[in-house]
Amino acid sequence: MNKKRIIVITAAAVILVVAVTFVFVFFFSKPKKIMPKETVRLSQLTEKTDGIRLIAHRGLSGVAPENTLPAFEEAGKAEFFGVECDVYMTKDGKWVIMHDSDTKRMCGKRLFISSNTSDRLSALEITNGANIEKYEGVKIPQVEEYLETCVKYSVVPVVEIKNSDCSLETIKTLYEAVYSVDGVKDVIFISFKRQAIESIRELDENAVCYLLVNEMKKDDVDYCKENGFGINFNANHKKLTDETLEYMAKSGIDTACWTVDSKETLNKMLGYGVYTFTTNRILPEE
Repeated sequence: MNKKRIIVITAAAVILVVAVTFVFVFFFSKPKKIMPKETVRLSQLTEKTDGIRLIAHRGLSGVAPENTLPAFEEAGKAEFFGVECDVYMTKDGKWVIMHDSDTKRMCGKRLFISSNTSDRLSALEITNGANIEKYEGVKIPQVEEYLETCVKYSVVPVVEIKNSDCSLETIKTLYEAVYSVDGVKDVIFISFKRQAIESIRELDENAVCYLLVNEMKKDDVDYCKENGFGINFNANHKKLTDETLEYMAKSGIDTACWTVDSKETLNKMLGYGVYTFTTNRILPEE
């Protein structure tokens, strides 16, 4: 067997092993168990409690399974300022709550949101999340159910648009679904996708919108200032610099950050004039 043929066979074998491993991990591996987080009152972390707005990340996800009605209920009972959720559009044009584009991590079975109907998705049971053993029969919520819970507890809905298609036509269906629920008001729309918040603003010039960014850059701040958007940034990003934070603070735009669970991060961001925090575990004052 010549050297060239050996190389080709070896390369093919390596590719096959990698492919088989990928298929196994992607379809058959068991998702990592999501553990609860110990909660703490805001006043235990800072003396500067006045004016702080706490947003429950995917509901009170440190206590109940993320992005489920129990998590939204727990956040409402705790009297958060806002409750955040993530939305995707289903194959049949409904909007459902899920952080990932598929159901594997939360349900143990991989169904892609965009490729399945709302009925098929609603038949799945949530099998992972904080304190999942306390919650039986929990399903994937539709956006209307989430909003009804927000109205029930008078908390601000914070809707993160995760959908890949953020055209005006598609986002209009979300906007209409949101405001089809009686009593809904003061909704905050957030997204990493500029087109998403631009589409919302085209539909409603008074809509409150924030651009989500991971590594915040001056260009992001400039974009938000020019378009009247707020900025909602990753407060824990390794490349977040004091220079960028100062630039943001001086811009005059509305600011918020995520995911803030520690005393150090909370107080540092307060120092730059940020008062809106998305958190998994910090509770408002009683």
